[in-house]
Amino acid sequence: MTGLTTRRLLGAGLVVATILATAGARGQDAEPLDIIPLEPVELDIIASGTVESVEMAEDIVDPPPETVQQHEDLAADGLEVDALPALDAGRVGTIGETTGGFSRTLWQDSDGAFIASLMGMLESGTQKVPDLARRLLLTTADPPADAVDDWLGMRIETLIALGLTDDATDLMQRAGRRALQGAGNKGKVDVLLLAGDGEEACQEVRTQLDEDDDLYLATALVFCQRLEGVHAAAELSLSVLQDAGVDVDPRFLALDRALVTFTPVDLVTLGNVTPLMFAMALAGAGEVSIEFLEHASLPVLRAIADRAELPVALRLAAAERATARGFMKPADLASLYLDVGPSDDTPAGPLTRAQMFQELKGAALVEDRARLITSFVQRGARAPEPWVFRAVAKVAAIEVAELAPGNELGWFSTQAVLTLLAAGAAEDAAGWWPLIEQRALLDQAAAAEAAVFWPLLRLWMGNDLSDDGTAMQTWWRTVVAVAPERARRLGELYLVLLAALGDRIAEPIMHEILFARFGDRQLVPRESAGDAGLVVALSAASRDGRLGEALLLSSVLLASQDPSRIDVRSAAAVIGALKSLGLEREARLLALEVAFANAV
Repeated sequence: MTGLTTRRLLGAGLVVATILATAGARGQDAEPLDIIPLEPVELDIIASGTVESVEMAEDIVDPPPETVQQHEDLAADGLEVDALPALDAGRVGTIGETTGGFSRTLWQDSDGAFIASLMGMLESGTQKVPDLARRLLLTTADPPADAVDDWLGMRIETLIALGLTDDATDLMQRAGRRALQGAGNKGKVDVLLLAGDGEEACQEVRTQLDEDDDLYLATALVFCQRLEGVHAAAELSLSVLQDAGVDVDPRFLALDRALVTFTPVDLVTLGNVTPLMFAMALAGAGEVSIEFLEHASLPVLRAIADRAELPVALRLAAAERATARGFMKPADLASLYLDVGPSDDTPAGPLTRAQMFQELKGAALVEDRARLITSFVQRGARAPEPWVFRAVAKVAAIEVAELAPGNELGWFSTQAVLTLLAAGAAEDAAGWWPLIEQRALLDQAAAAEAAVFWPLLRLWMGNDLSDDGTAMQTWWRTVVAVAPERARRLGELYLVLLAALGDRIAEPIMHEILFARFGDRQLVPRESAGDAGLVVALSAASRDGRLGEALLLSSVLLASQDPSRIDVRSAAAVIGALKSLGLEREARLLALEVAFANAV
């Protein structure tokens, strides 16, 4: 069957199915609809509500250049403005250079096809990936040369894939409905499905099907018809797809059957489901379990955390995962902890951690709060799942930041620094360092703690944490004495990360580190050819000042890697590139994250 015939069959069948669905939803005695023959631009204007008169359509469709420029400048500064339909959609963003974004020439001199390929590789990674990727995707900037036709849609699609659905929604609203094309429109449906707004999602599906017989929209229509109880229309829509030779995802078919037979499918058996499949599961087609979280994509993980109808233990487990990976704000996890009622959860479980956090929030005395923060973080560290500690530390860091470093909390200084560094709050951690130094003068155990933490703080503070070479050597001797089996690995770790920041403080002990004979573990794994190529591409992009391309390559290099297993040479390349591009703060935070995950 030819593509044209398939499209005609699909389009005609969906029209019939939609008519059946509409009749079923409205009832047998419904009045016929009045059709007003408005032009498409008039319909858009009326639907958007951004103007009060259709007579203004001509000015809006073709605004003067100075109006377009003014709109872009306001949008780049983060101000709320109505979207101008004629504004170049690819240029639209929600942040500008003065509001956390990058320059308008972000993609200058980059090849559009290469950038599109990199976007497809961008996935979750270390804590710094969501921050860099988010700012990169939201910046108001000119698209690269020869950018894909739906550059805006690709950015929206990538934001959703990274679990940044709120940011994707903001970008879609800033661009305006008329600026959205295929990927952007489907992204709008996905966001609504993830938020549990099935009715509006289905309305959006039907609106888009009037202009596009996309397969995704066609399968979504089947689900909408199931929701409305018009099963005959759903069966017809499905038959049209199959008769047209469309290869419908078998996972969708399994969930669709489950909606009809009332026999939920275990989502674990389906793997990484799409937002549409997740919505089908919550409508009764699937069972969402703790085990499923291992397979859930970032947007689905975040949606589970936000859905009040799901069991609270499941929501907490999803929220802790999302927070640890940097795709959910610690404050949101803290709010969820506070909403939990009494429970008989296991001592290591998320409900118990929620109760401990509630006790912490209820403490009035500063010393009691510090003691409870310590217990809360240590409980997270003992959890069998590695991400729990990072999530708990991020929530606890909010509480530590409210405590003022002082002599009465000297005993708490090490725990405060540990918590803040684990959370990536290096600025606050530096304020506790003088207390650790004071304790180190009087107590041998405190001196060992200070030696362990010194190179971590050096990564963040640089020369502001001065040293004549003694502190680095003290750290080395301490590690050799306390953990000889880890000494060489940790020594190389700091040697690589400090050098990437242009810091030569570890060079005097370089030979001792490199030729120490303490076990056979190698710090630096062999690079794959693919990573080696990306490192070269990153070096070229940063050298030639292609900012957007360099940042995107940095995110891709770190993607899909747990910080404790990250290729340190790749991390060093990213750190050096960020520093050369003037992003020293981001470079130091990344170095600190990699070091902390490997050294503590």
